[in-house]
Formats: sequence, structure tokens, C-alpha cells
Amino acid sequence: MAYNENMLIKALSQLQHWRDSRCGPHLMKRALERGFKSDLASIDAQSRDKIRSEIDRRLPEIIEDDRSWSVDVPTRGQLEWAASVLAAHEALEPHLAGPSETVDLLISITRNEWNTARNRFLSGRLPRALLRHRKRPGLPLNALLPQYGAPWKWRSIPREDGGFDVFNRDCFYDGFMTAHGMPELAGVFWSLDAMWTERITPERCGFLFEERRKGSTNGKDWCRCFSFTPATRNDPAVQTNSGAA
Repeated sequence: MAYNENMLIKALSQLQHWRDSRCGPHLMKRALERGFKSDLASIDAQSRDKIRSEIDRRLPEIIEDDRSWSVDVPTRGQLEWAASVLAAHEALEPHLAGPSETVDLLISITRNEWNTARNRFLSGRLPRALLRHRKRPGLPLNALLPQYGAPWKWRSIPREDGGFDVFNRDCFYDGFMTAHGMPELAGVFWSLDAMWTERITPERCGFLFEERRKGSTNGKDWCRCFSFTPATRNDPAVQTNSGAA
């Protein structure tokens, strides 16, 4: 079983890498068009055309900007996807209340567009695979997280309480958006992780989960940390579910 699962994860990783190298800006374009029918319904047709034109104009400029290449680029598709999110933010912001509202909107429409049966299927298998491969977290993370199509630097550190922390030391999206002066836009991609982190519950996985963003350990900076702590009968979440049962 373990051998077959490893082969499956590796195959999915290659498939995802191939997929992410091709679908970048198309996802944001679809998400924006759906947003015009719901979250952005108050924007008139003329303004919508201006937003589309501005995104089309800015996208190639951002891709060729030296700041976009100041960090390691996993795939062309991910570069284009990040650039399309930044271009969309620049085009939308004049029509909304401010940067914060624009970021929140981009998070919402991107998650809605990414919430497909295929991605739910893959994300639903990540918690169990990650717990099984806790010493090599990069294997399931790179394979099953749709937004991480290329192998990045995941490291797992066990703790004395039986839990473990998974650190990501190189996040392309964080580096890209920080280079462009908009680090908060990395949250558009990080928000997609909710599709699998919401499934890490004591009754399902036996672990409590916590996500932390940006810090350092052992003298090295990290972008995100996924922390897993063994659940006990005294944990409120466990007691609540026991009481409900």
C-alpha cells in the first residue's frame, strides 16, 4: 500500500506541475468574470471593459518586470498566475473602497473558482497523506496542493509532545508579491489551503491544527508553518464532538 501510494503521489505531482505550467492567468480571468456576476455586480459595463483592458495591458509588463524575476520562479504558469492576480488588484482597486477590500474580493472569487470537485477530491486526501509522510512532507504537499505545482522547500520538525511542525522556507507567491510591494496579495493563494486544512480535525485525524505565517527557527526564516498537535480527550474540540454524539 505504501509503495502504491508513493507512486500515486509522485504521478500526481508531475501531473500538477504540467497543469500549473499552462493554466495561470486563465483561472483569474474566469474568476473575475464570475465575480462580475456576483461580488462585482455593481460595477457598470463600461468600467468592466476598462478593468479587462487594464489587466491585459499590465499582465505582460508585470511578467517582464525585473522584480518578478528577483525570486525563483517554479513554472511559467505560476509566474503568469501571480502576475494576473497583481494586475487584477491594480485594475480593481480604483473601483473599490481600498486595498484591503480588493484583496478580500480577490481571495473570495479565487476560492470560489478553485472550489471544484477535482480539487476537493485531492485536497481531501492531503491530511492523511501528510500525517503518514510527516518526515517527508514535501512528497504529499507538492503533489496534492494545487497551488504548489513545483517542489519547494518543505521541512518537518518533530516535537516532544508527539506533534510536528511543517515549515515552508521558500514561498514563490510571498516572494513575488513582496518584491512588488504587495505582500498581502500572497493571501490570495494561501487562502486556497482552507480546502484541506479545514479537514484536519481531532475526530478525523487525531490532531489539532494551527497555521502560522512568517517567523524564524534555527536561525532561518520561514514563510508558513503548519503545526500538528496530538489531540487528547481533554481538548475542547474533542469534548464538544463527544458531547454532540
